[in-house]
Amino acid sequence: MAGSMKLVWSKKCQITPDVFCALVFKTFSDFLQILITFNRHVTMCDDGTTVYLDGRMLATRFGSCFCGETQSVLLLSRYCENVYADVVIVSDVKSKIEPKLGVKVPKGCFGKVSYCASENIPGNVNSCNLPAAFSNDGVNVYSGLCTVLRYLVKRSAKLSSSVNHRQHVLSLLGHRLYCLKACSEVSPRTKLCEFHMPQVFKHDIHDTVPKAISLFKKLLSEPVIIHNMDKRQRVLLQRIGSDSHSHSPNKRPRKQVVWTKDLPPLEHVFAEGVDFSLTDICMFPSIQFYLKHSPSVSNLPLILKWYKRQSSVVAFQNAMLECGVDFVKEFGLDNGSIKCNKDGVTQVLELADASRGHAATDKKNDLLTIRRDLPGLLKKLESEGFTATFEEYDAEKIALAWNEMPEALHPVEGELGTLRASRKCSQIENLAFAVNSIAKDGDTVVDFCSGGGHVGIVLAYLLPKCEVRLVENKEESLERARSRIKALNLRNITIYQCNLEYFRGEFQIGVALHACGVATDMVVQSCMAKAASFVVSPCCYGKVRNCHWVSYPQSDLFKKIPLSFEESLLLGHAADKTSWKFEDKHAIEGKLCMGFVDQDRCSAARERGYTADVYTMQPPECSPKNNLLVGISPERCPNAVT
Repeated sequence: MAGSMKLVWSKKCQITPDVFCALVFKTFSDFLQILITFNRHVTMCDDGTTVYLDGRMLATRFGSCFCGETQSVLLLSRYCENVYADVVIVSDVKSKIEPKLGVKVPKGCFGKVSYCASENIPGNVNSCNLPAAFSNDGVNVYSGLCTVLRYLVKRSAKLSSSVNHRQHVLSLLGHRLYCLKACSEVSPRTKLCEFHMPQVFKHDIHDTVPKAISLFKKLLSEPVIIHNMDKRQRVLLQRIGSDSHSHSPNKRPRKQVVWTKDLPPLEHVFAEGVDFSLTDICMFPSIQFYLKHSPSVSNLPLILKWYKRQSSVVAFQNAMLECGVDFVKEFGLDNGSIKCNKDGVTQVLELADASRGHAATDKKNDLLTIRRDLPGLLKKLESEGFTATFEEYDAEKIALAWNEMPEALHPVEGELGTLRASRKCSQIENLAFAVNSIAKDGDTVVDFCSGGGHVGIVLAYLLPKCEVRLVENKEESLERARSRIKALNLRNITIYQCNLEYFRGEFQIGVALHACGVATDMVVQSCMAKAASFVVSPCCYGKVRNCHWVSYPQSDLFKKIPLSFEESLLLGHAADKTSWKFEDKHAIEGKLCMGFVDQDRCSAARERGYTADVYTMQPPECSPKNNLLVGISPERCPNAVT
């Protein structure tokens, strides 16, 4: 009778009385364990996930293998023991193909393993780069190596029924869970993992040393800079002192006062310093491949030492074996001697080799300055006939009836203060009016650098016959967006947690509100690459820099002045002098420089057939960064915006 009865805890999770009785608790810790187990059941019912991996084989001269990104995800999943997700290996053939080299698909860490051709994967997944994780509710897509790795770590910890395992897995993300969180445009470490390391498998290692190996060698030679470093150094100092007195047990070591500057330097044991982290797991397949097949590795003592330590981490050694990969034994490997501490952290403190030293770099003091060089630059632009002109919308026409719209649409629901939310409303009204003037039924609108989705969520509500995509790499911001989307029950919106260059789907309009620095130009370039219109409000003008996406100045018009990159950067720094004191002379000068920078951007778009103009958002007091770039694709009516 008892076995047939069901105790209903929620609509999505049911526990029979015999299971409940088995969870008898006698101590408070047992009670906590029950709550964790129950939360795991509920969460798993609510959020199923499928991970899509690139299953195409790389043909190296040593045999076939998965790409570096796929190997890193498989290895991390095995290390976590269970990531509570299905996995789909995407390739040109549906049948299972085992790689000859490198990491193979492990058992036990995924729910279901299947294989499919690339044309059969969901459209939302096909719109971004692999690896990708796709929630079964069809709303959330996670793309990019570091984003997917971090998502799987958090998922494994969240759904684990063991507190110790949860601590152990989360320790991979380091202090405040920041490891590999920043995008590759900002973080050299993320760029090393996502961009450079996977290239090792495609590099002819017999000819030259891959750039990834050189960068990693340099990283390991640099001083350790970590959170709470002073404390770690004092632990090492105490250990050194204890060792020096070990031969004289009758003498008690005298306590010494040591200044921070005199503490012993820490050895760069692992990629992030002294703690084994996600970065080590991410880079290992590439390093393993290079060390195993390179004809000469003797000049890489630091990498070899790092490799030896990796083999000593017990949990990682087990994961490697489960993935069908053996360590290269000729490097004198340890036999699993490093275990995690009681907090779940795998840490090694060693004294750095002081003889290596660190070369000092001299900074050149030849940068242009606002006080000295800006007046001459502005006169130069004026003499060439350049002026900063701005269009304006009718403030009454762009206003939205916020009081008549659902509360969840209002920026206050996105955890903004009242004053800031009021300004955000005005900013959204300007972007929404421009988009609404361009959009057609069936269009896909992408909100790049979407943050909490303030713009994209409003657009999804105002344009129910259009599809809206939020593209953002900050996890916390997207959590707020998810809750608002759920409250509004929007069905025409999808969230992509990834860097903007990983989104490769087709779209007709791209928007961005206060995209920082070069991100503004990356958004515009992404739009023009798809022949899409753009509505973008720039921010942080002084943070532009030349990169593989764009170089400054952008337009042929400004290059003919001529205008150098240094002068473009000077205009950007001066543009950032704007403030809430709009009548201040520095703010007026900053607005002028904003206009010149944005005229260069619009000129570059016009040279590619776009109708492009710079607008001032209404009212201008809604933000010191109140410029709005509106570019209409040649495929759309040039008179769409009035």
